Amino acid sequence: MKSITFEEFTSISKPYLNKSKFKDGHTTILTDSRLLISAPHGVVQTRLGKEKFSEPGSARLALVLQKNLNCNLILKTKNMFDDANFDVDCPYRRELKRIIEERQIKYLIDIHGLAARRPCDVNLGINFGQSIKNDQSLYNTLVDAMQANGFVVNVDNPFCGRYPSITAAFSKEYDIWAIQIEVNCSLTYKEFNIDKLNTLIITLTSVFEKCQK
Repeated sequence: MKSITFEEFTSISKPYLNKSKFKDGHTTILTDSRLLISAPHGVVQTRLGKEKFSEPGSARLALVLQKNLNCNLILKTKNMFDDANFDVDCPYRRELKRIIEERQIKYLIDIHGLAARRPCDVNLGINFGQSIKNDQSLYNTLVDAMQANGFVVNVDNPFCGRYPSITAAFSKEYDIWAIQIEVNCSLTYKEFNIDKLNTLIITLTSVFEKCQK
């Protein structure tokens, strides 16, 4: 697998984020895969009337993984004055629901950014095991692979992906495997960490290729 440069990584989201052409505030890439990657926080969100910082690194990582895996993708593209990971009824979630039903999705990966001050590289939100219980072996493989490649991994700390998060809501409604992956922003924003970011991309790609078979 070809490594990505920092310039390539930061450029991959330019056609998508904060573009007026996406009238519904999101865009999709659809394939025959049963895997769906979601990135709802790549642009500014509004939760209970208060703006939340954007996490463009999460959108970029989602786009890279989609390309590697040739899977389905839903990407938030502009602020619709909602928060798709909090509001149970919003355009993004309605589209996500449509994709899950139409494409018979079995695995959902919801990607977020983690503040650089956090003491871990990756936080896995699994709602205390509830959202990944129908494929525990895949979850174990994911944790083992990341730790074997030197990543500091926290589970359900500081974020557990509890309801009303996307992972908790959709794993329960559709009985699918879902995980909220929070990646430390120091990996996606700092050029000196590009080798570590490439290792993460390769690791996630190799693990989630198993969903495609």
